Amino acid sequence: MDILPYNSNRDLDLYIAGELQSIKNSKPNIIIPDYIIEGIKQNYQTMINSDALSGFTAVDNQPFGFIVVSREEGIDQSYGLIRNLYIRPENRGARAWKALVQRVETHFKDLGLNRIGLEIYKSNESVCNLARLSGYSMERYYMEKAI
Repeated sequence: MDILPYNSNRDLDLYIAGELQSIKNSKPNIIIPDYIIEGIKQNYQTMINSDALSGFTAVDNQPFGFIVVSREEGIDQSYGLIRNLYIRPENRGARAWKALVQRVETHFKDLGLNRIGLEIYKSNESVCNLARLSGYSMERYYMEKAI
């Protein structure tokens, strides 16, 4: 398995599939209109020209997982943030998670950062457990309410 920088020609379809699956997981009965899919596609096509976002893709003969990260400015220091992580169901597990997260941790260290955060849906218990096993701890809660 290799962890490679994002390449839109190789990776775009996987990144779109991951975003759509994330939306469907959080809102199971949602019908995603074409303009949302086009917006996702535009976001990832522009990512390669962005200093704010970086993407890395797990490849084993073909792309099967990705992680999108950003550098964030905190009150007292900058930190890295894992914005999105997706691994195709048939490739999921600790090996793929660990490879992607270790690559990102190296990326952030190279940028001079010493903290990393991530957001996980509460319902995604398997990823919550992998994060805990990797040394992540709960620092804050985010809550929602429909109005």
